Amino acid sequence: MPQVRVILQKAALPIVGALALAGLYWIGRVNYLLYHSLTELISVAVAFGIFMVAWNTRHLVHLGYVLVLGVAYFFVAAFHMLHMLAYAGMGVFAGMTGSNLAAQLWVAARFVESPSLLLALLISRRQIKARWLMAAYACVFCLLLVSIFVWRAFPVCFDETTGLTSFKKASEIVIMGILGAALLVLVKQHRQFDRWVLGCLSASILLGIASEGAFTAYRANVYGPFNELGHFLKLLSFFLIYKALIETGLRRPYAILFRDLKQSQEDLQKVTNELEDRVRRRTAELMKVNDDLGTEVTERRKAEQAVKAERQRLHDVLEMLPVYVVLLTPDYHVPFANRFFEERFGESHGRRCFEYLFGRNKPCETCETYKVLKTNAPLHWEWTGPDGRNYDIFDFPFTDTDGSPLIMEMGIDITERKRGEEALRQERGRLVSVLNMLPGYVSLVGRDHRVRFANHGFLDAFGEPADKPCYLIQMGRDSPCQGCPIEDVFRTRRSTTWEWTSPAGRIYRAWGHPFSDTDGSSVALILGLDVTEQKKLERQVIETGEAERRSIGRDLHDSLGQRLTGLALLAEGIAGAVEDSLPDRARLAQQMVALAKESIAEVRAMSKGLNPLGLGQGGLVASLAELAETVQAQSGIRCESHCDEGLAIEDTVLAMNLYRIAQEAVTNAAKHSRARHIWIRLAESPSSILLEVRDDGTGMPQRTDNGGLGMRTMSYRTSVMNGTFGVRPAPDKGTVLSCSVPKPGRTTREIAR
Repeated sequence: MPQVRVILQKAALPIVGALALAGLYWIGRVNYLLYHSLTELISVAVAFGIFMVAWNTRHLVHLGYVLVLGVAYFFVAAFHMLHMLAYAGMGVFAGMTGSNLAAQLWVAARFVESPSLLLALLISRRQIKARWLMAAYACVFCLLLVSIFVWRAFPVCFDETTGLTSFKKASEIVIMGILGAALLVLVKQHRQFDRWVLGCLSASILLGIASEGAFTAYRANVYGPFNELGHFLKLLSFFLIYKALIETGLRRPYAILFRDLKQSQEDLQKVTNELEDRVRRRTAELMKVNDDLGTEVTERRKAEQAVKAERQRLHDVLEMLPVYVVLLTPDYHVPFANRFFEERFGESHGRRCFEYLFGRNKPCETCETYKVLKTNAPLHWEWTGPDGRNYDIFDFPFTDTDGSPLIMEMGIDITERKRGEEALRQERGRLVSVLNMLPGYVSLVGRDHRVRFANHGFLDAFGEPADKPCYLIQMGRDSPCQGCPIEDVFRTRRSTTWEWTSPAGRIYRAWGHPFSDTDGSSVALILGLDVTEQKKLERQVIETGEAERRSIGRDLHDSLGQRLTGLALLAEGIAGAVEDSLPDRARLAQQMVALAKESIAEVRAMSKGLNPLGLGQGGLVASLAELAETVQAQSGIRCESHCDEGLAIEDTVLAMNLYRIAQEAVTNAAKHSRARHIWIRLAESPSSILLEVRDDGTGMPQRTDNGGLGMRTMSYRTSVMNGTFGVRPAPDKGTVLSCSVPKPGRTTREIAR
């Protein structure tokens, strides 16, 4: 019977625990809100109990992790209580419905708990001031509450339509990672903990990781099975924390409160054992010394022989070097010279260096070598020997075997290198001369936009670079230009071409190429030509062409149109005169009238095409509207023109170019895009005018434009106006052709700003 009683006592707690968990599961099936409240209240009770044990034993505990966990779980308990009250369906916080508030409080609690577990283990053996620790956690707690309830700055964790947000999922993953790190640190520090405490803490952290994993699995239902499983696992995790810190602290306080004392005793015993072992080993070593002394003489002789062999090997290496190596004494004698030196300058035969090298009877006054003895520091210089060859000299302070000072000198024959450098210098000078003769500017620009090299053309146009960035020198800007093409050269490692306008109004066409500087760094080689006069000539050519078109259109309208009108009137008169007497002739005259009227209509259309813009304000706007009507009438495709209200372009050349671009784009869309709808849009901004032609056709891959001639013509007209031209797919389907040009009187610099 006593044995049965003991068995029943041991099995009572697991049975009661299993029944309690089963009861919680049944409650979760019947009333999930009640289940959630019970699990949270139990977690709050456990967390507060941890705090009570840790805080009231803080004067006895010398392990920092107990105090950190106690203080941390006090605020975790507060967050869990707020989380329970804010849960969907509780209705405690008025005006804050939904599940987002509860999810935010849950994430805040996890971000307090998981780093605290890791921090407690990292500072487990340190003493911490409890008041400062409590103040720090209180500040974090208040900041989190203010960010959630007052500032509303805490990220959204739950969306009522889509469920968990990306921040919530990422937070759970980060928390799992922190808990995993805490588990690794706990395993590494396992000797500091009682086995029971270690097992409970490890299992609690693992259940915490599993709980966070469950909370990443549910989507939009906060009452779902994964949410229920997460709370269930979190309850088990808190229960194990209770077993490790509260129950153990009350029933077996030595296991947690005096673990450090026990560990110190174990460490002391270990040190004692190690000391005894070290004494034994030291005694054995001393006994071995006598044996080693017997072999020391033999080993020393072997070492001397090895040194002698090493010296011979070093001598052989010095003899084989393709450089000369000599040792010089303070009185200018040469105690050692390798074969290279003797082959170049002969043997010294006891003479001093200045005697057999230069045939002098005293040292050179400018001798660099013996400066080493004064400075006791290495010296590097160049020397032209008596054989006429150039040498790179390295002098080092040295000490002879007897301790006397020496100079070790090494000379490298650099004659061929000097010749190559001279040839390279001449070649570089020739290249620079060629670059200076080019009819444009050439520069090397680094990744920091600083000009590393500039030819005369650059200096004449923009002045001395003085290590300044190109945007300051050429554009007078304090920062790089938006969409800088030089950055495209560095990013794509490909050549590119662009045009830009200086603050002085000069237009340059530039070519940028990836290049490598002499130090191996990446630079951009920029070649630029002043095309201002060319642009003016191109504009004049276009203006002349358009003027000629307008002249021809006026002639057709004023001269040929009037003549055809007169011919039609004359034919009508003839038809009326002979209608009774000669009916056949009258019919021929009526046919002449019809042909004359058709010819008049064609002449008017041709005249309008050659001179589409009317005089006065709003000529381009009206012409675009008429173009849309004409295309719709001829092709049957719906065509609309939309222009900003009050937009007027007084520059007739600019207006004509924009009209021609729109005319070409609309014609291409009507012929090739299979579109049902075409939109023409003309808008203005403070700095530019934008023309867009969009269709809902088949898109760019199926588009043709007669071999690209029309596209090149539109691009050319845009470049003459210093604008930008582009073709891109429409967002839904079709194609968008855009042309942006500066307003008359504005420069590229003003537009960039």
